[in-house]
Amino acid sequence: MQSRNVLFTVLLACSMLGGLGQAAALPVAPGQILQVEFNFPADPTTTLGEIDVLQLGLVATCAGGAACGAPSASIALFDGSMLLGTNTLTFTQPGTSFAFTSPTSLYTFQAADVSDFSSIANGTLDGRLQITNLGTATFDFTVIPFPGGSVGRAGSTNGYVIGAPDPILTSQQVVAAVPEPATWLLIAAGLAALLGYTWLFGVAEAGALPRCIGGMGGQPGGYPRSHAE
Repeated sequence: MQSRNVLFTVLLACSMLGGLGQAAALPVAPGQILQVEFNFPADPTTTLGEIDVLQLGLVATCAGGAACGAPSASIALFDGSMLLGTNTLTFTQPGTSFAFTSPTSLYTFQAADVSDFSSIANGTLDGRLQITNLGTATFDFTVIPFPGGSVGRAGSTNGYVIGAPDPILTSQQVVAAVPEPATWLLIAAGLAALLGYTWLFGVAEAGALPRCIGGMGGQPGGYPRSHAE
């Protein structure tokens, strides 16, 4: 793994010098999301048949250098609105490769399987990446095509026959995090409770509900005396 990381760093430096498909890096604070949209200009293929590996590069740098800690990111891949898979990585500056593979692919380096690879394999993917900064500092993120080839068919756990064409990255922007469904339920429950309290308070103020000041027989903790007493 160390040799692969060194190789990626060298290839990344070459691509940065040449400006190979690289968008301007954007500052992403902890918890924020870099959203990247991409697609294929045609059906990607290899000399061995259809692809089973999609690999890209994530550039992550911090002005504070080593003091920023190790970059860490959760990378979710979508086809339109459908989540295909998530790849979570902790790595070193200036960046890392990451891959999404078919469930039957041999390739495992920095890779995560997707639930359905067919739209990637046939080039119809409406690609969207949501990359959440899991680190403790703000990092400048940008996604680039993997130097040497972003698509291929695996021949081993850490190598693949390169195919073509590479995906085209169409936009990169920082977006607000969307709460998980469970978080939405908690928010809804809290609002319902707040509205219920406000309604009861308003009814009591209008005199439609009795106020219990004191308790049973004037003692705290009970109920008001009845008129029959």
